[in-house]
Parts: sequence; C-alpha cells; structure tokens
Amino acid sequence: MREAGPPARLQLTDSTREVLKGDRLLPAGTEPAQARYIPKIPGAGTRGQIIHLFDAISQVGTNQVVVLNLGRREDMQVGHVMQIMQSGGTISDPYASEGSTEQVQLPPRRVGTLMVFKVFDRVSYALTMTATQAIHLHDSVAPPSSGAGRRQAPQPP
Repeated sequence: MREAGPPARLQLTDSTREVLKGDRLLPAGTEPAQARYIPKIPGAGTRGQIIHLFDAISQVGTNQVVVLNLGRREDMQVGHVMQIMQSGGTISDPYASEGSTEQVQLPPRRVGTLMVFKVFDRVSYALTMTATQAIHLHDSVAPPSSGAGRRQAPQPP
C-alpha cells in the first residue's frame, strides 16, 4: 500500500488481466470459497440463457466461465448442472414440392454442459464442463434431458 485512507492508493506489481485507469479495488467477499461441488440437476422447468462470456468476445469452450440469467430467484444452486443448447436454425426443404421454398425449423442441439459455481440474486457464474463446438452468447441452458446423449446400459435378456 502506498497511502492509507479513503481512498487508499496501491501499487500494482503483478496482474494476469488488463487494468485500466479508473478501475477500483473492492474488499473481497466475506463468504468462504466452496471447496467441494456436488453435481445436481435443477428443476425441470428451469430455462435460461448465457448472458456474458468471461475473457471472450463471441464464443467460449471447455473450462471457461459464463454468466447465466438465472439466480437465487429462480432457485439456482451451486452444483446445478445444465446442458447448453444452440438453435437449430432453418433450412430449405429439399424434398418439398418442386419450386417450393418451404423452410424447416431444425431442432435445437446440445453443444455442451456447464456447472454453476457461484449464485447471486439474479445471475449465476458457471464453468463449461464439456463443449462439442463453440458456445456463444445467448445460447440457451436447460436441465439435462433424461437419457439424451447418455449411453444406455444393456438390458438383460
């Protein structure tokens, strides 16, 4: 610390992120960091979106942090695991009647999973656990569907 008092002045000697003129230093939260995370699935009706990407402009991958528009008010909890879905978009139906320009809406596709590690009143921070392709701002999140993307155990004869 260079000077005590309101405001105190500090000298920054090392940083892993950009620091800009006017940035402010705030006291660390008093809440202790959680050492263990127990994965669990949120309620079936829980749906949301990725509203911010950390350290990225337009897309992230595995082991990167995202912000969800779900928080305590939506009953989000540390450890909630959700699937990340991307819109399937629309395509022209190649088998429609000749000369037709009929458009078909493709179903959303699962592109990854994430786990919530910090919950606030209106938002949550989550770590992307898996990604089969780039995850984008505004991709949707929902509880994992039963059996979707999971291998089923062989049934005995």
